[in-house]
Amino acid sequence: MDNLNKKQRSFCMSQIKSINTKNEIIFRKFLRMKGLNSYRLKHKLLGSPDLFFPTKRIAVFIDG
Repeated sequence: MDNLNKKQRSFCMSQIKSINTKNEIIFRKFLRMKGLNSYRLKHKLLGSPDLFFPTKRIAVFIDG
């Protein structure tokens, strides 16, 4: 059973970040340290990946 009413739950869910999360930022910093800068953050693909490497055709999804 939910402890919050519908309005409170809606507010809580709206505050959850879906982009630029801590895990994504750490991973992008790691890629920059390794010299991999050829990725895209915004790309219209099925499933909307967090990172996309167009030259290698690799999509990266980061759960966290």
